[in-house]
Amino acid sequence: KVRKAPGVDKAWKKRTELTKDGQKHAYPQKYAVLKRGTKVTCLSIVNKNGDVWLEIPSGWVAGFYNNEVYVK
Repeated sequence: KVRKAPGVDKAWKKRTELTKDGQKHAYPQKYAVLKRGTKVTCLSIVNKNGDVWLEIPSGWVAGFYNNEVYVK
């Protein structure tokens, strides 16, 4: 899921709000979810209470959340 800011309490972006490249790598649905295996460019990292959030050109994605790795 691509969010507008780091955290699960932050708004989920719509697919149309992603960059053109982000839209190419997202599932064709209303809200933005990147396909498994998508390579991302990390612009910054935020550690929020042990959860790791990555800022990418399209928004924010969880790198590590709830003891699960989402980005390798």
